[in-house]
Amino acid sequence: MPLARSIFLKLIFSMDRLFFSISISWLMRSNGFYSYETRSARFAVLLHFYYFLVDKNA
Repeated sequence: MPLARSIFLKLIFSMDRLFFSISISWLMRSNGFYSYETRSARFAVLLHFYYFLVDKNA
């Protein structure tokens, strides 16, 4: 795997974890199912698994 792609994936993972933890903390405070925070948390989870699968298949 190219070094630049490895660094990019590590950056994405660290940003994703931070974003996910922030989204989860907002979710604990708001109970709206279709709120912005819920969509953000769902997107963060999908992004995390997408990059994980892409990285595994490379």
